[in-house]
Amino acid sequence: MLNFGVFDKSGDLNQLQNRISEVFALILTLLVPLLCVLDFLMGYKLIYISIKFLFVFPFLIGYLVMKKYGHHQLILILMFTIGLAAISLNFFLSEAHRSRTLYTLFIFVVSSILMLRGRFSWVWITLIFVVYGVLIGLGRLEKYKVAFDIYSSDDFFQDQILTVTWTSLFTLVIILLFIKSYQKQNLYMLELQKDKELALNKLENLNDKKNQLLALLSHDLKTPVTSLNFTLELAEEGMINEKEMAQIISNLRTQSFHLSKVLDNTLEWVITEMEGSDADLATINPVVITEEMVEVMRFQANQKSQSVEFEAMGDSLEIILPFKEIRIILKNFLDNAIKFTPKGSIILVQLFQNFSKIRWEVKNEGKSVDEADRPFLFELKAKKSEGTLQEKGTGIGLSLCKKIASRQGWEIGYLYSDNKWNVFFLEIDLTKS
Repeated sequence: MLNFGVFDKSGDLNQLQNRISEVFALILTLLVPLLCVLDFLMGYKLIYISIKFLFVFPFLIGYLVMKKYGHHQLILILMFTIGLAAISLNFFLSEAHRSRTLYTLFIFVVSSILMLRGRFSWVWITLIFVVYGVLIGLGRLEKYKVAFDIYSSDDFFQDQILTVTWTSLFTLVIILLFIKSYQKQNLYMLELQKDKELALNKLENLNDKKNQLLALLSHDLKTPVTSLNFTLELAEEGMINEKEMAQIISNLRTQSFHLSKVLDNTLEWVITEMEGSDADLATINPVVITEEMVEVMRFQANQKSQSVEFEAMGDSLEIILPFKEIRIILKNFLDNAIKFTPKGSIILVQLFQNFSKIRWEVKNEGKSVDEADRPFLFELKAKKSEGTLQEKGTGIGLSLCKKIASRQGWEIGYLYSDNKWNVFFLEIDLTKS
């Protein structure tokens, strides 16, 4: 199928029609010299050919003016006027009412319908038929008798064939140009509509996440703030003794620690949502960075008498990776394991590495995640989850881990092993990273 045509990225069909008008003017500019060559081959006098060739200039000027300044409809009307004048002049130089005038007027009808907008189109169609009727009427008068003796019968036949051929080709090109251009425009508009729908869906998704995040924050901030206000009121009234104050301070410290984690995760989540935020790359040793995170989280595990153990297997590597993102994921995995592991249990961190892949697994004993909840484990959910000692949870952490992993092209997931370990894993394909 022919692959040509024009389209306008703005989606404005008037602009598309203007661009097609420019192509139309250019085709006319190229067509006139071709017709002059055909007339020369048919034996026309040079004076007639020279006059016809002069029409190249108004068409060329019209094309250049439309290209640079616009005014497409005005230029088209002027070009049609010049063309109609040329047809009228040519009518009296040949047996025009039986050949070229009829075919050329047909082109004018088609072109005016396609090119002109609104009432201009119907005005020009009417004018064309009026002019043709006047020419036929004048051709019957002795004073304006057309030159029937220009052609021999063979020349007349050749002229008819050539005229029908170029008229048909010209009309075909113009119609195909319009069809292909409108098809391209339609495809572009469909793609644009799909892009808009995708952008709208993305915006709605972000808005939903924002609402969920606000719900989580309001839920998690409300309890400690209310507790703090109530404590301050009791303290002001002198209704709290030293022993009760010590217990309250301990509870507030725990809530403060939890809120600090929530705010840290929230900040990181917002940063990852910002398009164009680049990861900080550095040369790291996976063993060293894992040991650092295990050491950082041991204090929190000690509060529940838990033991955090680390095992490294495979090759020793020094590799360039986004270290900050790895720390965030490991920290959230460990925090999640500490939260849901029974008091006094073991949490195992394993690192498997070779020159093509690095895989971290954070394993903990305890109840497995319900099958129904596993597909949504890494999604931001405004639902309450509590640890083995009623520790608060929001779901921001795992959602943040998933978003970071997806952006970096890493694999992240959860599984429940046969020996009853909950396993959260992060896997990096070094051949792609």
